[in-house]
Amino acid sequence: MIICYTLLYYSMIWLFFGIQLAMAQVHYQDNQIRQGSGIYYENLGPIKIVTNTWDLAIYLDTTCYGEQWNVLEDRIEKIKRMCNEITKWEELPNCEPMLTHMALMRRKILERRDILLESVETRARRGLWQHVAQAAQVLYGLCNLDCMKKFDFSIHKLKESKNDQINLVKENLRVINVKHEVDEQKIMFLNDNVRQLVNMTNTLFPRIEVNKQFLIVNQIMIIQMMRINTLVEIIQSARLGQVHPSLINTKALLEQFKDIKLVLPSGTNMPLEVEFNNVYDLVKLADLTVYYNKNNLVFILNIPLVYQHDLSLYKLIPLPVCVTNDKKKCMYIKPKHDFLAVTKSKELYSTYDNFNPTICRTAHEFLICPETHPLHPRSMRPVCEILLMQEPREVPESCEIRYVEMATTVFHKLKHKNEWLYVTNNDSVFVTCDEDKESKNHILEGAGIIALNETCRGYANRDVLIPGRIAGKTQYTDFIPTSLLKEPDNDVENNHFTKTMKFHHVKTNQMSDLNDITVTHEQIAEQIQQKLLYQQIESKIYIVAVVGVSTVIVIAIITWIMSFLFKVVTKRSSQKPCEEPSQAKEQWTQVDTIDFHEATAPSEIVLTTIPEEVIETTFTLYPKLKT
Repeated sequence: MIICYTLLYYSMIWLFFGIQLAMAQVHYQDNQIRQGSGIYYENLGPIKIVTNTWDLAIYLDTTCYGEQWNVLEDRIEKIKRMCNEITKWEELPNCEPMLTHMALMRRKILERRDILLESVETRARRGLWQHVAQAAQVLYGLCNLDCMKKFDFSIHKLKESKNDQINLVKENLRVINVKHEVDEQKIMFLNDNVRQLVNMTNTLFPRIEVNKQFLIVNQIMIIQMMRINTLVEIIQSARLGQVHPSLINTKALLEQFKDIKLVLPSGTNMPLEVEFNNVYDLVKLADLTVYYNKNNLVFILNIPLVYQHDLSLYKLIPLPVCVTNDKKKCMYIKPKHDFLAVTKSKELYSTYDNFNPTICRTAHEFLICPETHPLHPRSMRPVCEILLMQEPREVPESCEIRYVEMATTVFHKLKHKNEWLYVTNNDSVFVTCDEDKESKNHILEGAGIIALNETCRGYANRDVLIPGRIAGKTQYTDFIPTSLLKEPDNDVENNHFTKTMKFHHVKTNQMSDLNDITVTHEQIAEQIQQKLLYQQIESKIYIVAVVGVSTVIVIAIITWIMSFLFKVVTKRSSQKPCEEPSQAKEQWTQVDTIDFHEATAPSEIVLTTIPEEVIETTFTLYPKLKT
């Protein structure tokens, strides 16, 4: 018994801690990213690309409306004459009230008919020229003269073939004629009965027959009223860009879509599965054009045809990876494009620089977008972003790697999620929740994804994380490659991380803000080359300066020496060349002892005349002449 209570006690404790842990995980969750590829693929959901279109033309011939109205007018006049003839022989009290009722019904039909004519026929009559008249007949959408001629010609071919539908595969066109066969049969039957009444003036029961024919004509008028009302509703729906169910029902549209699917061009498909539940979704995806011409009310459904391959749309986000020995120094891959659409097999892809979802249409939680960029096979055009989805061991050489030193924190909000992709060297988030009185402080390091509950808020040093409502939105799995970025060598590491990401560089709270300050490996090599070149130029300039200064100094010294020597030589050249050494010595001695400031007279030795005797020399100065 004691053992049971002990087990129950510990079970309650573990349950309590489990609940607390679960509550903590619900409030916020921090998932650090260990992959070192340097890029993040945010999955925005499936996408289908429109590559072609198919036109489904539905026309209603309104000629019969006018013809039947004329027949009805004729029948009413004949019944009036018949009543007048019979009343000559016999009193018919029902004729007058019935004729009054018919006149009232006729007036109502005329009012609805005027509304119908104002919608279509009179619009064409307002035009003074042919082009204006043709343009006035377009009720909804865009259709020029060439467009009308194309479909009018196809309708004419269908009428000549006496069929209800025709396929023009080369033109991606299908034309069908819609008729109200039930109403036609009723009116024909009633007209036959009225026709019989004309020849029944001698009947034995005129009152019964007249009452009967009044009821028949009244029924014809009711049917005419309903048909005109339906036609007015069809035109009003056409002005709103809708196909009225009275024109063609869901089952008939489904059969038309099935027939179109059988003759689609190779490699294309309908944007949705051709099923009963998807019929009006297909109509919504199509571009509708409605025009009235030659008594034909024409509805054109331009159905988009998509590639047979379904694609997933990814947003490419830089994700810095910090080096092992320094958490501040990081590197990442700069995507060449902002978005990537890729098939499930990853064999075909398309890239987008600026993806605009407003030009796309949404159906069944996927986008249907026009083909603004073609599909590329991976084998023929292997770009970095598609190669990384094959998850090679190392990042391919075609990827653009950038280097940065992180001095701040960047929070990147993921779309349709209360999650933030972050990169930091050291930061903390203070989490507060509405239903929890206690707040929690969480330390962030490196790169990761922090998720918050809708009722919580996150307060970082310079950012506030505010989640929103995401109920009802499908969550798609993101992708992070497992490839590894090669870290730079230690001897060149300092040359790579020359740019620092500071808080004032964060302008859009997107990881793409890193691209404004970072540089590539090639740019770093170019900067190093320029630095070396600059150092070489500085060294050369220094050498040239040293040599120049040295040369000037040497020249100055030489100049001074030459000047000094020149002075010495000049002084010596002023002396007599034939003075005896003793006399010269005596002269120099006398110069050294006399006062230079006093006037001196030449000595007697100086005034001595040179003897005229010839001094014989031991060498011959001139050649001897022959005697």
